[in-house]
Amino acid sequence: MRERLKDPKLCDLLIPTEYGFGTHRVPLEQNFLEAFHRPNVEIVSVKNNPIERVTPVGIQTADGTVHDLDMIILATGFDAGTGALTRIDIRGRGGRSLKEDWAKDIRTTMGLQVHGYPNMFTTAAPLAPAAALCNMTTCLQQQVEWIDNCIRYMRAKGLTVIEPTKDAEDGWVTHHDEIANATLIAKTNSWYLGSNVEGKPRRVLSYCGGVGAYRQKCDEAAASAYQGFAMN
Repeated sequence: MRERLKDPKLCDLLIPTEYGFGTHRVPLEQNFLEAFHRPNVEIVSVKNNPIERVTPVGIQTADGTVHDLDMIILATGFDAGTGALTRIDIRGRGGRSLKEDWAKDIRTTMGLQVHGYPNMFTTAAPLAPAAALCNMTTCLQQQVEWIDNCIRYMRAKGLTVIEPTKDAEDGWVTHHDEIANATLIAKTNSWYLGSNVEGKPRRVLSYCGGVGAYRQKCDEAAASAYQGFAMN
C-alpha cells in the first residue's frame, strides 16, 4: 500500500495500524488506492472528526466544516451472523426469545440449531464457517444437505421433534471458542466479533477450524444417529 500511495498523508490515512493483515476482511480491489491521487478526489478522515449531520448541500463534520456533495453513498455496516434472525420474533420453549437470548450470549450447535428452540434449523448462523469464513454457496449447500438428511432420518423413524441438548451445545461452544481464541481475529475489533454493533456480545461469529473440519464434525454427528440432538 505504501508503494502504491506514495503520498505520506495518504499513507497515514489509509494504511491500517490497529489490526494485523487478514484479521479484517482483505479487500480485493483494482486501482482503488490509485484513485486517491486524482485531482478531483479528496479524502476526509472521520475517525477523529466524525460526521455530525447531513445538510441541504452535503455533510458537516464535527469541526464545523461543510463538505459540498452532489451524491451521498451510505455504507452503514451490518449486524453479522445474528441480525437477520433477531429481527424476527422467534420464540422457543416457554416463550423464550432468540433475540433476548443472543443479546446475552451468542450460542448455537454447529450453527445448525439452538438449544431451547426445537425444529429450528439455521444456515449461515453463528459458530459455523458459513457465517463468514467460507465460500458461502458451497457451505450453505453442505448445511442444507445435512438438514435435509436429518429430516429424512426423522421421518423414517417416525420422529417429529429435534433439539440439541444443552451438553452438546456447551461442547460445541467450548470447541468453537478454543479454536477462535487461538487466532488474532479474536483479539481484533471487527464485525467478525460483532464489535461494530453497540452492546452486542463479543464472540467470533464464524467457525475458524476450517470448512473440512466442520464438515467432518457434521458428518460424525449424522453417522452417530445425531448424537447430541434429542429427538422424539
